[in-house]
Amino acid sequence: MRIFPAVDILGGRCVQLVQGKRESATVFGDPIACASHWLDEGADALHVVNLDGAFGGSAKNADLIMDLIKKTGVEIELGGGIRSLEDAAQ
Repeated sequence: MRIFPAVDILGGRCVQLVQGKRESATVFGDPIACASHWLDEGADALHVVNLDGAFGGSAKNADLIMDLIKKTGVEIELGGGIRSLEDAAQ
């Protein structure tokens, strides 16, 4: 079995939401630092969620997510705001 620890991104920060509510966000800090933490703990892949995209701003956090992909070099499962072929291609 493979485990994909989640790195949920809202407003450029790594967060955890309760029941998917934006106002319930607990902030954990820099997404790249959070991703590095999971990798240091032995993860070999990550589940990254662009919560801003899920709430309607698909391009938000795109540069940050691309940086995270490049810096970690691991398999990324990405979700949040992918509503078109263009979104997926980017």
